[in-house]
Amino acid sequence: MLQRVVPVLKGKAYVNLFGALRSPATKATYAFRLKQYLSYLNMHAPDELLLMDNATAQKKIIEYILYLRNEGLSRSSLEGVSATLRKFYAMNDIELNWDKIHAYLGEDEKTIEDEAYTHEQIKRMLQFAPLRTRVLILLLASSGIRIGAIADLRKKHLTYIEKYGLYQITIYPKANQRYVTFCTPECASEINSYFEYRRSCGENIGDESPVIRKDFDRDRPGQRIESATVKALKFSLERIVRNAGLKMKHEEVNGRQTHRTKIMLIHGLRKFYCTNLGRARLQSSKIDALMGWKKGLLHVYDRSGLEELLEEYVKAIDLLTINDENRLKAKVATLEGDKDRMIQELTKTVEEMRAQVQPKDKELQELRNEIKVLQEKKDNEIQLIKKQLATVEKHQMEIIARIMSNIAASSPTPTNKRLGREASKKTQRRFSQILQILARETPQLRHHDELSREQALELARSSISSDDDNTSNFIRQVSKGVAKQVGRLATKKKK
Repeated sequence: MLQRVVPVLKGKAYVNLFGALRSPATKATYAFRLKQYLSYLNMHAPDELLLMDNATAQKKIIEYILYLRNEGLSRSSLEGVSATLRKFYAMNDIELNWDKIHAYLGEDEKTIEDEAYTHEQIKRMLQFAPLRTRVLILLLASSGIRIGAIADLRKKHLTYIEKYGLYQITIYPKANQRYVTFCTPECASEINSYFEYRRSCGENIGDESPVIRKDFDRDRPGQRIESATVKALKFSLERIVRNAGLKMKHEEVNGRQTHRTKIMLIHGLRKFYCTNLGRARLQSSKIDALMGWKKGLLHVYDRSGLEELLEEYVKAIDLLTINDENRLKAKVATLEGDKDRMIQELTKTVEEMRAQVQPKDKELQELRNEIKVLQEKKDNEIQLIKKQLATVEKHQMEIIARIMSNIAASSPTPTNKRLGREASKKTQRRFSQILQILARETPQLRHHDELSREQALELARSSISSDDDNTSNFIRQVSKGVAKQVGRLATKKKK
């Protein structure tokens, strides 16, 4: 049996390919696939691939794809292999007929129906995991991040959102595939604990500090701080899965055992994330964005887009939380957030209502002020009129009193008894008529039938300051009566 050689990735062809790749995760994936292909061809280095003519190179790639299909690889895995080889030849200026090569990828069928981890399985993994691996597991399960992106992840790519107690995470910040996702408060708590542990070991955690660093010995200070490699993270996770008794058996395709398991080691956690986003009934466009799929990356990088994305993610926190206690805490935090949001909305509504009512209140107050001014003006006018009436009444009463006094004084002195008696009778009748008017109109005289002239005059004078409501009528009638009597007396005197 032919012994396979172990390829070494070096040489010009290798530099041309990997110089064009940015992401360490992509470089690791391409290196693995390229090594696999070189091992299949029994070649030592990538430069040997360039020694074949185009027709032979194309033929070998097709043979390799057919071999992998026979091994049970899915179409998506074959597309990844094809993308690696296509990039390799393109960076080395060799054009092949990729349409023809892609025709051998086969139909897009599921060779194995892979599944997601369950809450119970992840909980068991966490029980056997140290702090660093717990961060890894929860980060993969609650943010859906690909394990290859963790190597590039720095603390500056994490933004703590205090309202929900979680982190906003920017993935592939310098690449075209840049997108934003979030992690649960449970995961954020483990990340914070991990940072605190590293600080206690003497590490200065800054913006450029890796979120997950290479494993280190805390008793050896001054060790170089580097991001954990994808290979090391996979190894850690595989060891935990095995220790937790969750090692899956390899599936069979066409009677042959494959390297695939029903639950994929890494992708099973991403599938857990995607499945629970769907169970939380998030909008499909928001799921696409949170998964980092290209069709969902439009219009999510402005502030309003990120806020909407966060509000959608919050709906899934309960389903993405593993520990029951943490799930309850997350639920309480969510309810508190909902309560605060409702209070804010109610406060805003009240303020809007106040803003609408205030102008009307102002108008009403202005009307009240106008009414008050008019009332005061009216009261002043009434008081003024009353004062004027009182003055007029007083003046008229004084005139009446003087007239009455003159009438009394003007009684003729009889030259003989007959004339004296007649004049006295006429004067008495005139005075009685005036007294009748005074008795009818003046309250003080209503209960007196007989009064002397002096008493009548005194009562008339005292009535000058009376506030009786009939004063005006009294003045008018008495004045009229007196004027009439005086006129008669004057006429008779002339005769």
